[in-house]
Amino acid sequence: MFQDYSDNKSIYLQIAGFNIKILSKTYKDMENIEITYKNIKITYKGFLLSGEPKKIDYYIILWNDSNPFFLRQGKKNFLFFYEQTGFRQITVSSPLTWIHFSILLRVILSDLLQENGFLLHASASIINSKAVIFLGKSGAGKSTVTQLLKPKYRILADDTIIIRKENNTFYLYQTPFIEKHSYLKTNHKYLILSINFLKKEKICKLKKVVNSTQIRKQFFSQLYSEKKYLSKDIKIVLEFLAKFQAFYILFFSKEPNSLFKSLKIFR
Repeated sequence: MFQDYSDNKSIYLQIAGFNIKILSKTYKDMENIEITYKNIKITYKGFLLSGEPKKIDYYIILWNDSNPFFLRQGKKNFLFFYEQTGFRQITVSSPLTWIHFSILLRVILSDLLQENGFLLHASASIINSKAVIFLGKSGAGKSTVTQLLKPKYRILADDTIIIRKENNTFYLYQTPFIEKHSYLKTNHKYLILSINFLKKEKICKLKKVVNSTQIRKQFFSQLYSEKKYLSKDIKIVLEFLAKFQAFYILFFSKEPNSLFKSLKIFR
């Protein structure tokens, strides 16, 4: 495919079960490459692999380009920082900030999840060793609920999650993206216990949802997808919705004890 010029300094990430190899393709000014390596190792340490896996699902090639390509549109200038240079292979200018790398990982995950998973705007906590997911529009309380549950139940996510199908079972994975709060992130997968649509009320209670139209409407409104992958995302999402049955509306207040009681059925 291509020669690896990284002198065995490649980095391997595993995200949602996918293996990503990051390597350099230049000997020139390796300082910038080393800066990028260091930033990746610090920011994504929970997803680092200690050695090269048998299968690589995606390649990221770091290229220290002294002549970056700009596109001018009116008074605006746009910098192209990556290029699709092969099947599941991206070449990217180095050094990279965490913001650029986060954008890159969204593109890569959207590609890898086309047929067996999807990204979802949601928060999640661990209850009974399984993932309990919370859905709602911006301001609905996704992050608030996980913070209220934090004294008893560890946070998995407060903004975005990955749901992936493996061997006919759907699992939740944490994303590598930086979210509102800091907490442990790894490539561990979790069985999904319930999905809860959030609604703020004075009294906490849980209500089972059986209306498939209501479920589909609220669920699709929280789906994250690049436009070019949307049609394929729909197929796997519909499969998930047809198979999964534990949907609820969680009416909640900011009173922790009342919230714990309303979720006792999951313990």
